[in-house]
Amino acid sequence: MSPRCPNSVQSIGDYAFENCISLASIAIPDSAGYTIRYLD
Repeated sequence: MSPRCPNSVQSIGDYAFENCISLASIAIPDSAGYTIRYLD
């Protein structure tokens, strides 16, 4: 299953919202890992 390609401002917003966890993991792996360990 491939992610949708955003084709408008609204779609870009939806795409970012739907994939926020994955995008965050890619953008800030160290911070995300620290947060996960801290919460755990």
